[in-house]
Amino acid sequence: MNPTVVEKVVVPPRPLNVQFIDNWADRLYPLPGMDYGRTRAIANYVEAVGRLTLKSEQLANTAGFLTSLTLRSIPPAHHQHEVFDLYEGYFQGLYKTLSTLAAITVRFQTVYGDLKVRSMKKFLDAVADKYPDAKAACELLEMARLYRTHLDHPAGDAVSNWLSFRNEDGRGLRILFYGYKSNSGGIPKGAELITFPFPTDADWVYDAPFVPYVNQALRDLTEALFSELERQTL
Repeated sequence: MNPTVVEKVVVPPRPLNVQFIDNWADRLYPLPGMDYGRTRAIANYVEAVGRLTLKSEQLANTAGFLTSLTLRSIPPAHHQHEVFDLYEGYFQGLYKTLSTLAAITVRFQTVYGDLKVRSMKKFLDAVADKYPDAKAACELLEMARLYRTHLDHPAGDAVSNWLSFRNEDGRGLRILFYGYKSNSGGIPKGAELITFPFPTDADWVYDAPFVPYVNQALRDLTEALFSELERQTL
């Protein structure tokens, strides 16, 4: 997506919050066949979601999600780095949370089958194939996973620089990575070739998916997997 295009964002209709995940915990813990390992796996996920929602709230407050743009000046360097760290913490936390969700499926193979859990890409692909209603959520979560990979694996990815960026779309202050094509003309997976006006010289740009929408995707995926667990264990 062209990050310079102004496409107004809105509040997700299905937000991820502590009440949502606690309600699911109350419904799942009493199910038949719940031993310590299964209960603990669900509890680990409930706790991970709680930490992730806290990270997203901190990021929303600092980056200014869903607020009117009142200042066009470049933020002070310390504020840019603070937002960078919050984005990094959120997407790292998202990956850990996804892995914790995948761990639940290992404990309930009679319900989910043998889903691939050693790779979150393979896990999301497998869930999308098995549960078509969750396909859109898995696709957005895969975009978030790619962004996290670019953040966390600089030694194995293209050399990049970053800048903070803000326009009138309501996404607040964003962190964009950018760089140049490789010697063979390639760009990082998940990045977009720049064919539009951009603030600096570059061949490609990497823009993170909007965090509230990522949270909604995680909620939708949780709903799909936990609904199947509840249905098959009744």
